[in-house]
Amino acid sequence: MPQTTPLRPTPVPAPPTAADDLVRNIALRAAADVYNPTQDIRQLLAHIEHLEKRLAAAEALVPGITALTPDAPAQLTVFRAAYAFGELRLGHYANRSAARDHVEAHLRNHQAFPNGASFGWVPESGHPQAPEDLCVFGTDDEDWSGYTVTPLAVPTAYDPEADE
Repeated sequence: MPQTTPLRPTPVPAPPTAADDLVRNIALRAAADVYNPTQDIRQLLAHIEHLEKRLAAAEALVPGITALTPDAPAQLTVFRAAYAFGELRLGHYANRSAARDHVEAHLRNHQAFPNGASFGWVPESGHPQAPEDLCVFGTDDEDWSGYTVTPLAVPTAYDPEADE
């Protein structure tokens, strides 16, 4: 009778609850020689897809956030929604769209507009980080509303060489 080697039971771990657990569990299975390439690669690909979606959402919310590196100080941009040259500050936002939404809502809530009136954002220059002025069209006095969205650079680390 030929001698057979007993089969080693292959433990099936519970699905990990965190990303670190997924990677650690796969590494442990590989080290214990119970690695299942088909299952593990599927799990890793699903996890990578999940991470890509999270990065895209973070980038949409705070442009440039996914380009941060630990070895270089970063500078982020927030957007200030304000009225009358910043005298009435409405809020600071991580993206221009949220600041615009607040300004438009504030203007609608505090001023009546005729049917057909519309808003238009006009940059003060051609630079992508230029402040924008809200103009109202379709009223008797089509003009600058006094509301602005201004990008503000926010450093993430102290720079002693920067101007004070």
